[in-house]
Amino acid sequence: MAGTSITINGVDVTAYIDIDAGPDAGNTSGHGSTSAGSGGTFEVIESPAQSQFTFQCDLVIPTPGEIPVPQVGSTISWTSPAGLEFAGIIQQVQPETQDTTGQMRYTLMATDYTGQFDRHLVVEEWVQDTPADQMVKYIIDTFVNANAPAGVKFTYTNVQAAPPVAARKINYQQPSAVMTQLCNELQWAWYIDYERDVHFAPVESAASPLAGNVLNADTDLVDYGDLTLNWDASQVRNRIYVLGFLVMSNATVTDDFVGDGTTTTFSLSQIPAPISWSSTYDIVTVGGIVYSNATDVASALPGYGNPDTAYFNKMNQTVRFATAPGADVAVHVTYRYLYAPITMVEDPVAQAWWAKITGDDGVYEYMVNDNTLSGPDTSLAEAQAQLLLAKYAYPAMTGEFVSYTQGWRAGQSFRMNSAVRMGGISNKLFYVLQNTKTIVDGTGRVMHDLQISDRPYAF
Repeated sequence: MAGTSITINGVDVTAYIDIDAGPDAGNTSGHGSTSAGSGGTFEVIESPAQSQFTFQCDLVIPTPGEIPVPQVGSTISWTSPAGLEFAGIIQQVQPETQDTTGQMRYTLMATDYTGQFDRHLVVEEWVQDTPADQMVKYIIDTFVNANAPAGVKFTYTNVQAAPPVAARKINYQQPSAVMTQLCNELQWAWYIDYERDVHFAPVESAASPLAGNVLNADTDLVDYGDLTLNWDASQVRNRIYVLGFLVMSNATVTDDFVGDGTTTTFSLSQIPAPISWSSTYDIVTVGGIVYSNATDVASALPGYGNPDTAYFNKMNQTVRFATAPGADVAVHVTYRYLYAPITMVEDPVAQAWWAKITGDDGVYEYMVNDNTLSGPDTSLAEAQAQLLLAKYAYPAMTGEFVSYTQGWRAGQSFRMNSAVRMGGISNKLFYVLQNTKTIVDGTGRVMHDLQISDRPYAF
């Protein structure tokens, strides 16, 4: 097929790929249906909400041994006349049918490079607010590219300068999960392109291939077909309560003890905040001598540790000393502690908008219980609440259309105008949540089946 190339480990196997076995195969109209064609499947699905982009195709070997059967772990790429449409790793090879005697058909299922991106888990702590782009680059340098040869290293040319985010401790999480968390807090977007470069930027930064980045739904007869829209208010939420998490107190509390010469571990009245958050505020004195502070990694094991050091244990709610304070020796422990607040974030503008429509106060409340939002302050909980408001404060407008304009991808945004749809749409911003790509004719032209929303989140 003209202009189309599929390679496996750099070897051209286009002649063995059933390129016509995709949805709408052979349709060349500007407003064709998207019903499934005969045979297998040839398509790329780009869906940031699913973390990975996928590619599925059928490879037909006419006679045994004519070419090697593709192996899992091999690289595969698809290039159309518009450029690179997919590159990634084959994850599954499935023998499907024997079309003729001696001939075998294999379905190949591949994902983009996110699997390689997640080879190593992230274990790191940031004890103060840090620009998110610095976190991203550190994670890529320290964990993602660890022990990786030059050919499979990831780059971050398209990681943009970002605002600071709250202090946090990452315990054995996949790099992609950490990236998603950061994007949720900033209301940014990220993805890995087919050249292994990481993109991290505001959600509106990627423009569509439309002229002027605008779709005129009433008059455009070239760039789209089969447009459907849906307006849904069933999940409206404009006042969010967040609870179940712990934060560090602004004030300190002091617990007083008296040594007896044998006791090394003392129970605290409150849960001590992690030393990494509170070390400059914690003061422990034994007989008037100021001790150093540390985290008790020995789970209160008697006799373990350095002298003149106080070991705080958050789980046991204790402070421990390697050597027991002497009889009648005063022990004073001043520390910041953890408590469970309730954070409320709301959108009064959205509430007023709803009040005009419904005639009531326009307030729709929602509660989140999430202990993973613990931190030195409430910023992680507030970011989670702001994300929910961004998703649900107003009715969600979603839709779908097909386009034969080349260059679409998931994560792009554009504006739409229509005098008749939904009572009139004026310069409304939409985001491409999913892009399904198939070949539609002998020129290798790609059809894009696009799922869109007026906010950059899947529902």
